[in-house]
Amino acid sequence: MSEWSIPLSGSDDHAVMQDQLRDLLAHLHELAVIETHPLTLRLAGGLPPANDATAVRIRALLSDAIERLKPANEAASHTSEWRQYVILRDRYVLRRPLREIEDKLALGERQMRREHQQAVASLAVLLAPFMDQPQRAPLNAALPAPESGQTSASLAEAVQRLSPAPRVFGLGQLLQDIVWAGEQASRALPTDARPVLNAKVEPHDLSVFTDRGILHQLLLKLTQFLLQFSARGGHIQYAGRWLEHADAGSGAGSQVLLQVIGQVTTETPHHHDTLRLCMLLAESLQSALHVSEQEGMLSASLSLPAGERLRKVLIVDDELPAAELFQSYLVGLNYETVVETKPEHAVQRALEIKPDVIVLDVMMPAMDGWELLQRFRHTPGVADVPVIACSVINDADMATVLGATLFLRKPVLRGHLVGALEDAFGNRQRA
Repeated sequence: MSEWSIPLSGSDDHAVMQDQLRDLLAHLHELAVIETHPLTLRLAGGLPPANDATAVRIRALLSDAIERLKPANEAASHTSEWRQYVILRDRYVLRRPLREIEDKLALGERQMRREHQQAVASLAVLLAPFMDQPQRAPLNAALPAPESGQTSASLAEAVQRLSPAPRVFGLGQLLQDIVWAGEQASRALPTDARPVLNAKVEPHDLSVFTDRGILHQLLLKLTQFLLQFSARGGHIQYAGRWLEHADAGSGAGSQVLLQVIGQVTTETPHHHDTLRLCMLLAESLQSALHVSEQEGMLSASLSLPAGERLRKVLIVDDELPAAELFQSYLVGLNYETVVETKPEHAVQRALEIKPDVIVLDVMMPAMDGWELLQRFRHTPGVADVPVIACSVINDADMATVLGATLFLRKPVLRGHLVGALEDAFGNRQRA
């Protein structure tokens, strides 16, 4: 559980960085999280100017730093330095399960945790030259880890230092992130004591308008509490739904109910520091956290402002970095993005997710964008979806003839993509 502790901003700066680095690594493939992460603010200050989005550059920095930890001598494959490199690469870059990494390195859980901690510390040393000075980039999101006897005043003072920045985001992805983090943390428990974690959001594209980082911390701390007092082999469930069905989708005033329910032991304290911290975090979001326990089931719930329906964009590009660059352009805006790098799967993916707009790369091997565009136009269910074609070659006339709604010539700047999406949505609404 200790790896979830959130340090006080006045504590040792290197320790603060390690805690935040561990959290940032866990979201290495989530550009929306990287873009607003507190450590990103500090690392970005040490990067040279560039046209790429900040999240893309930070992820590249972290990936490159991990590669720098690789021992030069292949014969060193049994050293601690090699194990640390493999742990960081396999867990965060390749996203392999912890159990698979343990088996690969022949490590037990305790040694795995020790090597992982050392690996993060080594990575922090490599990244230190990129760090902006704390006084120029304050750790606004840093909070104290609740400790026994900590006063309500000190907790409240720490939370008051936060500066909420509300934005619209999908609730489903956030809850999946929490489930993943909870599953990793539960590995510190005996196998038969680990709870089953799951999340369900109805409708699946439900969005909220609040500060994602603060809500993320609130849910992590709730999960930490439930893991600490979880009944053996119990469940922890996360759920989101409209609070008032009559208001669903009606715009301003609509509310979303977020619930966390877990099976707990009879010794669960009702006035725990972690719960008090969670309530203060909820207050910073202009909400109230309601916690109750009945027959071994602890329920925590809060209501949040609903966001406008996220407009879904399917990005089809065989080059993942290019697709993720487009994703980074839309961070913080009212869009939900889905990437498909295999053009032969794009039509089926479109039928599954029902996008509002498709952004389509033209220059792709095996099946180029023009052929795929024709497939879209002849497939019931997606035939009327606006398509924005993109190419390094100026093929605007070809795009019009083959049925594309708009054409963008690469390289595409952020303003051009956002403007094209707005035009595409406008055209669809007028149709």
